[in-house]
Amino acid sequence: MHPFYFGRADRPLFGAYHAAANPHSTKGVVLVHPFGHEYFPAYPALQQLAVRLARADVHVLRFDLYGAGDSGGDFGEGGLEQWQDDLRLAVEELQAMAQVREVTLVGLRFGATLAWLACREGRLAQRLALWAPVLDGAGYLAEMRALEDNYTSHALPAPREAVARGPRFEVLGYPISEALEAELAAVDLRPGPALDLPTLVVARPGSEGEVHRYDLGFRVELLPYEEACIWLKNESMNEAVVPSGALTALTEWVVGS
Repeated sequence: MHPFYFGRADRPLFGAYHAAANPHSTKGVVLVHPFGHEYFPAYPALQQLAVRLARADVHVLRFDLYGAGDSGGDFGEGGLEQWQDDLRLAVEELQAMAQVREVTLVGLRFGATLAWLACREGRLAQRLALWAPVLDGAGYLAEMRALEDNYTSHALPAPREAVARGPRFEVLGYPISEALEAELAAVDLRPGPALDLPTLVVARPGSEGEVHRYDLGFRVELLPYEEACIWLKNESMNEAVVPSGALTALTEWVVGS
């Protein structure tokens, strides 16, 4: 693995490049991490996915969006347009450093949504793999509000006056600006024409009907999974959850496509 920074000097992005076992491979994957509080619990699984793909002769770039992880900026500075630009820069970086000709975007949760949105704006990749994508931004905001309310109601010791004086909207320490809240609320993957891209959707059993209501792509394959929601922190677990079945299926789909 080769860690490095790329992008503009005023907006540095942190990347981790996993070289393919076959240096002459022309296949590449850009991994897009989930949003805010879901980033760290999912990190080990995405790191392991990058390792598996590299061993299977695929060049991989994992990177942190601006304001997240080890990239520059604060989380509150992020926005959908900026993050889509970050994704485009990551694709260009992988193409330049590894001479990649076939790019697959693999995103988890809101990372999957960003990948879909970026491809809708232009031909950014040849394939998409969307792992539990956020289909409805308003519903996602409601989930985050419920998560924060549960935490402040049960996990924090009383008195909780300090919480009330905090940011307007915060999820487990990640502030959501009014501008970002409005952008998230407007996200809906249903409007507009379908993407003419081979698309894999990794979804929970029982959610197939919901996924099919969204015209996510021209050629969509649906892969159910039974494993844990790795993007949610589980206090009872002492070890990170690495869903082997889902990682194997994703790797096989990327390599075989």
